[in-house]
Amino acid sequence: MASDPPKVLLTRKTWAAYMLPAFLLAAVLGSVAAWTTGQLRFAAAPLNVLGVWAAMHYLTSRKGNSYVTIRETPGAVTLLWFLGAAFLLCIALVAVDAYWLRHRVEDSLFLFRAALFSPPLFLMFIGGYVSDRRRRQDRRITDDLS
Repeated sequence: MASDPPKVLLTRKTWAAYMLPAFLLAAVLGSVAAWTTGQLRFAAAPLNVLGVWAAMHYLTSRKGNSYVTIRETPGAVTLLWFLGAAFLLCIALVAVDAYWLRHRVEDSLFLFRAALFSPPLFLMFIGGYVSDRRRRQDRRITDDLS
């Protein structure tokens, strides 16, 4: 009989411990970006982290929720690598757009920005496809062994 996969307990305190450094980092990066570009919208970056923290805080029961670890979820690690790469590419493209090309958020550049930010979107879809294929392959191997 197969043993249960490893699990991790996530509590409200765990989410707070994860989100505090993320909030501080977002505050520093948002402030620097707002100061250097003159676009005050970047200063709102910590609000995104607060939104994620609030959602995770209220969706987690008081005793905490138990989840299967990422390593034991087929395809999850691959998907996280693709999503991380897409996120870093998107951040790099925002930096190029704001600092090197000096475009303001208010500029009417819809087609340009659609073309500029399409690669991270495609990378996310490719990551989902590859992750799903790996999950199906792992499931097929598991079914063949049993």
